[in-house]
Amino acid sequence: MSKQTLLSFLKDERASVAIEYLMLTGILGLGWAAAGKEYQNQVVQLFDRVSLSLHRIDF
Repeated sequence: MSKQTLLSFLKDERASVAIEYLMLTGILGLGWAAAGKEYQNQVVQLFDRVSLSLHRIDF
C-alpha cells in the first residue's frame, strides 16, 4: 500500500467510520476482558472461601 493510497483512505469518510468502529470495538473488547478477569477472580475467591469453610466442618 503506497503512502498516497493510505492518505486517501484515511481522508475517506467511510474509511474513517470503519477505523473508528474498529478502535471502539477493540477498546470495548479490552474492557470486557478486564471485567471478565475480575469476575473470574471473584468467583475463584468465593469458591476458595466455601472450600475452606467446608473443610473445617467435621462430619
